[in-house]
Amino acid sequence: MAAYPTYGQTSQSRESREDGTQWERASNGALRGRAFWPSDKLSLRIEHVVARADADALIGFYRANRLAAVAVVWGGDGQTYAMFFSRPPDVQHAGGMVWRVVADLQES
Repeated sequence: MAAYPTYGQTSQSRESREDGTQWERASNGALRGRAFWPSDKLSLRIEHVVARADADALIGFYRANRLAAVAVVWGGDGQTYAMFFSRPPDVQHAGGMVWRVVADLQES
């Protein structure tokens, strides 16, 4: 498993959890739920502020690993998670020589 690049993660980076629960009403109005997996799964939105060369390297990393699990060290808790990219990273010019890169990842 490839290691996700260790660029700094900004305070705009976020985590959320999915519990795999789906709730719906039966024909008699009773609420019922189903759990599709046994434990919560982590979703990350990681934001980096980097030089253009680092932004290009992260895009290259995505292209090489877009269908593979990558080892991500989450800055929120310091733990390493096996994650998949949800979509290509978003790259925006932040001014001067600085670029903002946002990567969305899902726990495997």
